[in-house]
Amino acid sequence: MPRYDQTFAILAERAVKAGVLNLQTLILRATSSGVSEAAVLRMLEDDLANDGPVFGAFMRSITDAATTSTMVAASQGELLGTISGSEELQRLAKLRGVGGSVIDAIESGDPEVADAYEAAVEDDVWEMHIATLVNTCHRCLPLHGQIKLRSEWRDLGLVPELLHDGWASSCKCRHVPVDQAETRKEAIAPLRRVKLDKGKRTARAITQADIDKAMAARDEAMKSEEGRKILRLLGQAKAE
Repeated sequence: MPRYDQTFAILAERAVKAGVLNLQTLILRATSSGVSEAAVLRMLEDDLANDGPVFGAFMRSITDAATTSTMVAASQGELLGTISGSEELQRLAKLRGVGGSVIDAIESGDPEVADAYEAAVEDDVWEMHIATLVNTCHRCLPLHGQIKLRSEWRDLGLVPELLHDGWASSCKCRHVPVDQAETRKEAIAPLRRVKLDKGKRTARAITQADIDKAMAARDEAMKSEEGRKILRLLGQAKAE
């Protein structure tokens, strides 16, 4: 299971290595082109002052590392909150060898304890994929509203902290336990485009129909380069 401290350490190490490589490459290219040491120093000062391709990229990578690790911590926090409100999940966690109080785990923020609780109940917690529908990427839109076990999302590699790794995306998708997601109108309302017929169709049924149409349209668009470009542009559009 991912831990927010390990996630940050991995991504921060990648950012440092990439930053050092970019710095070394810039210096090597400059000196091999006959640029003086003084000019190289001015280039680096300018890069640092103006969020350039070396120091700017490094700072963006570090920021992304912090953002991603925060997403992991928030996801585990929501899971612990779900466990604390369910006697059955608490019973299963204890049955599977997790000691201590889940409330203590929440208050301490201990990543090892959170990891133990997650591993104990991941096959028993259903989660909904929720996209904010603002700057939503073409990878997340078809997943919006879908429900799977927490372990299934991970088996498929469709977890928010990995979906956008390496992509130029500001998408803010997340997985929320179903018991919490179903109480939030914004979780499904953005996908509804027709008025509900009382007693005939449920919100979930209409939402799923919209999801199916979105997935079919997305698959068709992905067959051409132009379609892929359009999808990326749509992913950057603001929701009304």
